[in-house]
Amino acid sequence: MTTLHRCLGVCLAALLLGGFRLVAFAAGDSDYHNDALSDIGISVTKGAAAGYVLDAACAQCHADKAESFGSVGMAKSFYRPSLATVIEDFDNNHFHHKPSNRHYEMDLRGDEYWFRRYRLANDGRKLDLFERKVDWILGSGHNTRVYLYQTADGAMFQLPLGWYSRDNKWEMAPGFEWKRHLGIMRTVRRQCMFCHNAYPDVVAGSDIFGMDDLFPHDLPEGIGCQRCHGPGARHISLLHEEEQDLDAVRNAIVNPAKLPPEKLYSICYGCHMQPAVAMTAVRKFGRGAYSFRPGELLSDFRVDLDIQERDKTRIERFEINHHPYRLEQSQCFIKSEGKLGCLTCHDPHIKRTPAERASHYRKACLSCHGDGDGNLEIASAAGARHPTVTDDDDCTACHMPERRTQDVIHVTMTDHLIARNPADWSCLHRLRRKRPILRRCSRDCPKRR
Repeated sequence: MTTLHRCLGVCLAALLLGGFRLVAFAAGDSDYHNDALSDIGISVTKGAAAGYVLDAACAQCHADKAESFGSVGMAKSFYRPSLATVIEDFDNNHFHHKPSNRHYEMDLRGDEYWFRRYRLANDGRKLDLFERKVDWILGSGHNTRVYLYQTADGAMFQLPLGWYSRDNKWEMAPGFEWKRHLGIMRTVRRQCMFCHNAYPDVVAGSDIFGMDDLFPHDLPEGIGCQRCHGPGARHISLLHEEEQDLDAVRNAIVNPAKLPPEKLYSICYGCHMQPAVAMTAVRKFGRGAYSFRPGELLSDFRVDLDIQERDKTRIERFEINHHPYRLEQSQCFIKSEGKLGCLTCHDPHIKRTPAERASHYRKACLSCHGDGDGNLEIASAAGARHPTVTDDDDCTACHMPERRTQDVIHVTMTDHLIARNPADWSCLHRLRRKRPILRRCSRDCPKRR
């Protein structure tokens, strides 16, 4: 297909689907700022995600934030394999998947990761051997990692083997546990990458409905500064002008802390509000995959989907990415009327050390439960349950315990459903991976044909 045909295809698809927003960099202000940055060696993205710069440009002024952010999982959500990031056990690199009777291995060859899959014949010969170099790693490794390869045309696929950090072992990646699975052909889609990486530099319209899930081979590595603060080109360009207007400089970038709660948490919820991890939200027509910007309402960009399982109530469901989904079911969240949110406990620039966590999270709890304001129970005077609260106490150990997730059974995650009564420690017990059984449609739901 020629470049002309591709461009015509993009434009036609955009018109049929309600049009895509031309953000751009048509002549004018954006071109001016792009040229100014180009003159000082800072490249700026164009196309579907216009106006973004490399995170290194942000770090020139915000070195402390950039350094601390480097240890946060979001900064390590997507990257190329290298010796500097090795955490896996390559001496015990073999896993046999009994349901499909396939053998999987991951080798470290120099600074490259190599994946291998095969069956064993009765005489020990390797049958159906498939080998492929790993091009990308997805996941920080704080809990797990999965591995991707990319074809020459830009398509990406997930490999079936995953690394589970807490158990220090290789196992099947989530969704590959069954006898029948997609093998080496599970497509990595744009809605997956939306939550695992910064926006790429791609042609305008290439991220709309109906376009192939293709990615450039030169991609950003990790969720960067601008996924929460918005495109930084204009902000940096104004900062480099001879006569600086500091108000204009500040207004050219988004400070999430100054947004109203609904817009602030639209940023966090864009990736962390997933009522059903296997059923991603539906993007609204006319919106490209890379068109969401901090400061917008998430509801203007997509519609979230929830499910009802036959053997679990809504409050019993617990998946790996259920942080705000569970938090919003908590009485603490409901009664706070919007005051309690992600930033109450989490600074997205900082990963708290194990030694800091108890006091840090306790302080957040006591900001509401410390003085009895608003008729809340005072934690330090809660009778036999809390005769005293010391600097070493960790409120979350009981009220937000770690639990085994039902969709990724090899990891445990903090349950953000804040429970009044102490935890049920059986929540850490091993689970069997089960396919969810969904309830039937309601009477008003169109019947399947």
